[in-house]
Amino acid sequence: MKFRMEHSLPTNADRAWTLIMSDEFAIQSYAHSGTQRELLLEEERGGLIFMRLRIVVEKPLPPLAAKVIGSSQLSWIQEQVIDNNKKEMKWKVLIPSAKKVQSEGVFRIEAHNNSVIRLVEGTVSVK
Repeated sequence: MKFRMEHSLPTNADRAWTLIMSDEFAIQSYAHSGTQRELLLEEERGGLIFMRLRIVVEKPLPPLAAKVIGSSQLSWIQEQVIDNNKKEMKWKVLIPSAKKVQSEGVFRIEAHNNSVIRLVEGTVSVK
């Protein structure tokens, strides 16, 4: 399944990117979504930032979803490559207990007239 989400933001691209990529924004957005975020790796290579995070959903999964995932609590490893110059982050989700579930995509900020668009697009597949 492919997906695409767009959100218009009433600011410029530099300010939007700086805010969205800040630690403060990450802490608040993960808390708001009922997840915990643990940084496993962060390193810069060739002007890009490579990150590996562990994400844990606090609420237990419904029984049917738990059967598919193989666990009552959803958690995953998220690998990210951030290009601050392009205002773009490529991501891939790995669910250790559900090898048949794959997800990857891109998040970026695009300038449009007097505002910007926050764009998230990707794919989720279950084999």
